[in-house]
Amino acid sequence: MPPTHEVTNQVPLLAGHDLAEDPTLLEGLRREGAGWAEAELHELGVLAGTERVQEWGRLVNENPPKLRTHDRVGNRIDEVEFHPHWHELMDVAVSHGCTRRRGGRTGLAHTSRARPSSTSGARSKRATRVRSR
Repeated sequence: MPPTHEVTNQVPLLAGHDLAEDPTLLEGLRREGAGWAEAELHELGVLAGTERVQEWGRLVNENPPKLRTHDRVGNRIDEVEFHPHWHELMDVAVSHGCTRRRGGRTGLAHTSRARPSSTSGARSKRATRVRSR
């Protein structure tokens, strides 16, 4: 179907740039003693700024986890069904150290979540009763 009109009242896509390139964020990072994590923060910011990762987030937000208490014949199963991109986003978070404190840097974890973990690239652990669509 051909377009009916030109849309001029919408902002352009917010993709293709470093989401960590925020002066206030960077100033707070340095002020709180986590300036050492700036390079890793920019790495994560560039990844988060891609259309691909933003699409993952959109799909995950539109498809929240679903609790399946029973199978089709009535047996109790208590499974949580996640959208496949939920696992991709969790892998990004885990591989960039967003899920735990780093050894020896106690108290800075909240300002330096971009610090990569030693298990970079490893799949996040999931409960055995969790499945993807």
